[in-house]
Amino acid sequence: MLQRPLARLPAYFALISNSVLNSGQQPNHIAKLREQMESIYLIIIQAKNMSDSWIETLKYDDKGLIAAIAQDHQDGAILMMAWMNRQALELTIATREVHYWSRSRQELWHKGATSGHIQKLKQLFYDCDRDVILVKIEQIGNIACHTGARSCFFTEVVLP
Repeated sequence: MLQRPLARLPAYFALISNSVLNSGQQPNHIAKLREQMESIYLIIIQAKNMSDSWIETLKYDDKGLIAAIAQDHQDGAILMMAWMNRQALELTIATREVHYWSRSRQELWHKGATSGHIQKLKQLFYDCDRDVILVKIEQIGNIACHTGARSCFFTEVVLP
């Protein structure tokens, strides 16, 4: 999933270099720009390789899913729990907007795509057993639950 944009980066760099060349910039500016672009490219490649390595170590269930808990990054409130597959996790990292896997619809689900209540990724953690993801998010619209509530966890069980 992440490989397609990365494969195009050298072409983007060439395009930018050519446009700088055609703009009349001094050759030493072009060399510095090319150096900076190559550094950025290496950082992106390293980040992709790093992300691949930890994603590989996660423990998905037999359907290829992992539990994901969404937590408000400011006040720590638990907002919802849903499921992710590897593609949802990679899209979440790449776009910085949370994506899940809908078990009922059997499709990727960009949280808030229809309602506008998107979840902006702020931090991502996995637990000690590597079988649960915690996404710390900014909840746009302050509604995470499909019922219109801020959190899906609004029903308290009264203990005897």
